[in-house]
Amino acid sequence: MTAHVDPGRSKSITLVAAAAITVVLGASLAMVLCQIAGFFFYDLVSAPKAGAPNRLDSVVRRCWPDFPGFSLHLPLPGGRRLHLHHWLYLILAIAALIASVDPSKVRSWAMWFMLGGAVQGIYAYPEDWYKVFYPPPR
Repeated sequence: MTAHVDPGRSKSITLVAAAAITVVLGASLAMVLCQIAGFFFYDLVSAPKAGAPNRLDSVVRRCWPDFPGFSLHLPLPGGRRLHLHHWLYLILAIAALIASVDPSKVRSWAMWFMLGGAVQGIYAYPEDWYKVFYPPPR
């Protein structure tokens, strides 16, 4: 059984969650600008739609035709695959950053940039951002 996620509702929830995180963590204007920059950076280099190749892959393949791509697919038992969306590995990187530094120094530009990228990954792909486990390829 496949869960259905309403794309419009998903986008609204994503923006509200990002705004709430920003307010709760007491972001300054510079931090908000870093978050916006991260959003637009990931929007520029990511795939134009779900399932399409990343724009960054296309640029790299002009110089290196055999480049495997930036998408992360990890094999699982039974032939299934785990797809690490950029929003997922960015959230994991943010959690690692928060866990590794003094909490008073968490307000780094890198964290806010990554948060913007994570928000973009959920916002731009409402039809499949939540799909992490894929069946075996046919």
